[in-house]
Amino acid sequence: MKILSIGDLHLMDHNRGKHEDYAKECLVLMRSMLGVLGAEKYDRIVLMGDFADCVFKDLSFRTGVQFFLNGLRSHLVEGGKLYSLRGNHDVLSTGEWTELDFAINTGLLDKCPIVESVGSVSVGYQDYVFRESLDASVNPLAGYVGCEVLFTHNVYGAEDGNFFGEGFGVGNPALDKLVYVVQGHDHTESYRQFGVGGRNVYVLDGGAACQVSVKYRGIENFGLVVISDEGGALSYSTLRVPYAGVFRDDAKDEVDTESVVSEVSLECLSVLGGVSCEMNSEGFLEYLNTLSISDGVRVQVRRLVETYANDVGDNVDTDI
Repeated sequence: MKILSIGDLHLMDHNRGKHEDYAKECLVLMRSMLGVLGAEKYDRIVLMGDFADCVFKDLSFRTGVQFFLNGLRSHLVEGGKLYSLRGNHDVLSTGEWTELDFAINTGLLDKCPIVESVGSVSVGYQDYVFRESLDASVNPLAGYVGCEVLFTHNVYGAEDGNFFGEGFGVGNPALDKLVYVVQGHDHTESYRQFGVGGRNVYVLDGGAACQVSVKYRGIENFGLVVISDEGGALSYSTLRVPYAGVFRDDAKDEVDTESVVSEVSLECLSVLGGVSCEMNSEGFLEYLNTLSISDGVRVQVRRLVETYANDVGDNVDTDI
């Protein structure tokens, strides 16, 4: 059994933020990934979510993405599957298809199960869970009891010694057999292990593929994470993909509100469903103040807009 995971792609067919040419970076990066894979074959290839940040309008870019996905398929064993988790950027407010939906419904990607056996290993796949939708009494990992490997777009780790945080600690039955958690969303490459009940659980994050924010300037590669049971025991390894975002210093402060809308909780989606234009963050916040919405929703959307302002270089510390 061998599974390859690829970090958040955040594909866009137009420029964003302070990048010189973000669409070109995406295409170069996809070619680089296929080159790094060589002749290797995998039982599963898993994209970690946040597949695309817009609906592609450029035909040549769409063709490049299709070439990339078909190229990944050539690295599957017979009967292998190519999945993508659904990240927080893979949600649109209007009910229209996202690029992830398009890829699944046209067969470029296989529909991802919740849990399956890959060889003799139980593997789980978790889409992004919006914190606002969580019921504090419900364990978000309840469906993954018995899994040895979990691929998730959520961010799990140790806070104050409480593995998985949020009150889902050592007594969580989903951890009884769990060996590896491969996570997306965080964009930061890290490989950590935590002691849980006398054994180790590893949290692996290869980082995001296309680093959207200027704060990632200077990162020159990212990792593809491989989980394998060759030799009879689960282990992980990484492949290094060369990548360096090329940023400029004179970009306007622009916020792609289509991406902002994709980030908003369900309540906010109904409010902002018609927003698809681009404007700077100040203009968007002024527009926000004209809407008849609750203060709670207004605060949440303001936070999301400020997050995207950070992606184009404003002095905002938060990031999603």
